[in-house]
Amino acid sequence: MKTLREAALLLVLAVVPALATGLYHPKRPAWSGQAEALPRATIAQAQSWGNRVLWVDARSTEAYRTGHIPGAVSLPMMNWERQLPEFLQAWTPDRKIIVYCDGGSCQASEEVARRLKRELGLEEVTVLQEGWAAWRRDVR
Repeated sequence: MKTLREAALLLVLAVVPALATGLYHPKRPAWSGQAEALPRATIAQAQSWGNRVLWVDARSTEAYRTGHIPGAVSLPMMNWERQLPEFLQAWTPDRKIIVYCDGGSCQASEEVARRLKRELGLEEVTVLQEGWAAWRRDVR
């Protein structure tokens, strides 16, 4: 019985500091139940920003090759590490970043936008409302 109590005490002594560190560490990720809402832009808003926009295509490399917004940089999640240098070369602090994917139920643009904000600390990251489908419908 004494061994069981000692084991329980040791467990408590190990778990409590670990939990406290996890809860109060300054670099811990936000653990909210919902992801941060990302700003959205329509085609008209994006066009009003002119050449201050850097378009980021979050679709697959194959989809990008098939067609993309002129001047867009390809940055799909599956090729993040390989294609991030191209994004960094194209980006300047005075440019707004607009990420797009196919639109509708596609979540790739939100994933890429969140990663740009989280990992690179970029603030001016927006998601194109209705994505590539809206561009093809409204601009072509």
